[in-house]
Amino acid sequence: MLLSDTTAELRRIALGAPAADRFGTLYANILLGSVVHELALVRAFAGDPTTIDHVATWPDGVWPPSVGLTGRLPDDGRVTIDWHFLPDYPAYREEVRVIYDAATIELSFPSPYLLHRPTVLRVSTAVDGAWRDEAWTSTVEAFEEELLAFHTLVVDGRSSVVGVEAGRADIVTCQRAIAALARTHGVAIGGEAAG
Repeated sequence: MLLSDTTAELRRIALGAPAADRFGTLYANILLGSVVHELALVRAFAGDPTTIDHVATWPDGVWPPSVGLTGRLPDDGRVTIDWHFLPDYPAYREEVRVIYDAATIELSFPSPYLLHRPTVLRVSTAVDGAWRDEAWTSTVEAFEEELLAFHTLVVDGRSSVVGVEAGRADIVTCQRAIAALARTHGVAIGGEAAG
């Protein structure tokens, strides 16, 4: 079996044939290939999404499209993720913001293509009727740290902070996203995503 045949079969197992045919590349390449990074950060700050209510892609006929999704978090929180492919803008950054009743946590990663740019963590909290802002910066290359953790796993067998359960949660969330998108477009969902 060719790799492309295997990939197509795995997409059908995950989404069912109609949804895999229509949205399989989006699922595998964008959601599982990129949006999972945002999901990991959301998990760290607020827990895994419990539902995905809506997914939109735009503009029509363009690959890769921009993707927006919304859903619920534990304790009635909400999550919104917008993903954009910006090939002509290498200075982009990835931003995650979690807003609580009396606090906001913001994490801003620089483009992995620009070296020695700071990652900034900012925490704003309400204190006695005023706001306190604290910021931490690091120029440690996040992508290099990710590669070093992977190297340690392969060479030494030591697991990273994120385990199989977190990976499975990401897969389920991405399947829920495709199920929401399929519903919007009247496409039948099947496979693991149907359950």
